Amino acid sequence: MSGILQQGYSFGYVVGACVNLRVGGAPDSWKPAFWGAAGASFVVGFVRLAFPESRQFIEAKKAGKRGEAAKAFRKEALLVFKKEWKMISPCSFPLFLPMFD
Repeated sequence: MSGILQQGYSFGYVVGACVNLRVGGAPDSWKPAFWGAAGASFVVGFVRLAFPESRQFIEAKKAGKRGEAAKAFRKEALLVFKKEWKMISPCSFPLFLPMFD
């Protein structure tokens, strides 16, 4: 499954290169490509709104099971952070560097 998702990056690069060739490849040609991609994103968003929710989602929402997976994830993540804080803290230290400028 991960390999299938990784192919999306390559496909995106190919599509981006084709769009760049189509708009001319000039230094300012990124602008039409950007607005075209932004427009496509909005179209996909509106198309997504037109589709109904799945039966499984509606049943889980009615049963109140919607947040159980998130709660379980938070609980497990907290346990990992408590147990492995020495290993995790050096990894997250660069995130705080801009605060000390």
